Amino acid sequence: MKRTVIAISSIAVSIFILILIWVLLSTIKNPQPDAIILNKLTFLPIDNFHPEPSEHWQYIIGTISFPVICALSLLVINNLIQKTKRSVKNIYLIFSFFTVFLLIILALVGLRNVQNNYLSPTILFRSPFLAIIFSAVVLVFIYRFQKNKTLNRLHNIQYFLGGSCLILLVCLETIFNESEPWVPNVHFIAYFDSVVQVFLGKTILVDINAQYGLYPLFLVPIFRIIGLNVFKFTIVMSILKGTAFLSLLLLLWCSIKNKAIAFFGFASIAFFFRLRIPIDIS
Repeated sequence: MKRTVIAISSIAVSIFILILIWVLLSTIKNPQPDAIILNKLTFLPIDNFHPEPSEHWQYIIGTISFPVICALSLLVINNLIQKTKRSVKNIYLIFSFFTVFLLIILALVGLRNVQNNYLSPTILFRSPFLAIIFSAVVLVFIYRFQKNKTLNRLHNIQYFLGGSCLILLVCLETIFNESEPWVPNVHFIAYFDSVVQVFLGKTILVDINAQYGLYPLFLVPIFRIIGLNVFKFTIVMSILKGTAFLSLLLLLWCSIKNKAIAFFGFASIAFFFRLRIPIDIS
């Protein structure tokens, strides 16, 4: 009873916060960019400087609604289990398939409204029903093979090695030197220049402005020891990325009993963060 009250209270608070944020943000008007000044400063088209309200709202609503959806799902599952204790497995399987089906439909509907998404070149995106069948087969595969302890251990090793390979790809994708054509690109300069300036003795917020915050203050001691150039900088950043992704993999690995689910969860993170199909690590 106590857990139910806590869950309902959490849902109510989340809904209230969602409505409050919606009301507050609806009163904010994004300023129009000054086309004349921008044309003098850059050759990029004016559309590049418009705000992105669609992505802004997707992030806010998704972040706030996800805990609510999880809490509601927990209440529904608990009620089903308590009412029909004899057929818990059947209800679990039916509910799992229904949830996967619903999530795939919602994801595909949402992704069709977003340009340049990761799934657009894949056959699973162009054929929603094929994606549903594929997901169902994966669920059955996981359910069946988890019963065999020997195969289970072998698969767990494969899953962890697969996650490690994904981390290695993420680390290697952005290691390069001064000869690469994208070094003078504005995106690379935006986060490399402030590190160089601090390395040369300047002070952030006094002598220079750093677009992405005060991170050079934490990185410069490392470069005082190993030296600083494009290659060494990208190695350090790759190590940081690899550490972050490894932490996510270990978190899922320790928190989820079914290691297949842990691997697919991590693979989804790596896919939507960095990888495309066909794989493009440029």
